[in-house]
Amino acid sequence: MKKYLFILFAIALGTTATAQKKLYIYNFSSYDVTVSDIMTKHVTNYYPTLLYNNPYIVIPAEVGSFELSNNLSNTPLYRFPFYSTADLATTPTYSPTWGRCFSSTNCGTLSSAGAMTLQSPASNAQVFHCIKYEDGAEAGLLGTGPLGESELVLTNTIGYYEEFVSGTLTEYVIVILNNE
Repeated sequence: MKKYLFILFAIALGTTATAQKKLYIYNFSSYDVTVSDIMTKHVTNYYPTLLYNNPYIVIPAEVGSFELSNNLSNTPLYRFPFYSTADLATTPTYSPTWGRCFSSTNCGTLSSAGAMTLQSPASNAQVFHCIKYEDGAEAGLLGTGPLGESELVLTNTIGYYEEFVSGTLTEYVIVILNNE
């Protein structure tokens, strides 16, 4: 039995070793949630930051999910995945635009491909910062400080954020549950 568990572990490790970076948002609550912002920050500095906020992402109640994934490149210099599964499926209604700010007064826009390209020098690498989500009653920021919180309690839902790192694989995981 241990031999089979080891084989299963080896297969799982092999498939995730090339995954690089992923952001998962899972909605296990009874409420549809709307993600209106996804924000990244520079690895060591406050700027540049990148912000996604158009179009809003609606994650359906009870086992809805959204994923940003960097399976397109095995380069470990890329720190944050700017492509969604909707991007990769070329969904016509999903056309993401990322805002990029070098300072509080110097901002512009980029496509997902442009945002990925900017990270190619390690000095420009981005990491997850926070999301803004709304559960029908209120909204809040979930993620890392100083803007986000790792546990966010709203009227209808509770959101949890955790980061998992294994070698070059980094997974940012957000889980939204009922507030009961």
